[in-house]
Amino acid sequence: MRVEASREVPWGTLRQPERWQFNFGGPSELVQVEYWGGNTSVKVNVVKNGLIATLTNLHKGSGMSIPWILLVDSIAFSMIFLSLSGVILWIQMNRRRAIGAGILSVSVALSLTLIGVRL
Repeated sequence: MRVEASREVPWGTLRQPERWQFNFGGPSELVQVEYWGGNTSVKVNVVKNGLIATLTNLHKGSGMSIPWILLVDSIAFSMIFLSLSGVILWIQMNRRRAIGAGILSVSVALSLTLIGVRL
């Protein structure tokens, strides 16, 4: 919810009435409501999102409740932890393979950095 107070317009002596805006909805749709003080009508705009926008909003947590955001964040933290611990365990199993993977990743990173600097 956002409320803009009544104010003078820059081009004259008129006064703009206060403006109320409400935005609510979920990942698949957004409802925007606008009301100008003293008006007898309300403007309602409904935006239906497509598949990609819905997935993006789910990823960002737009319009989600606090429990949903905490669940998604805890799942993301778990995935990162499992990935890092898996790499550590893999390195501990075979040191020669880890050294080779390290050399490969450093050379790829260096190559991408040099390409990026040149562009």
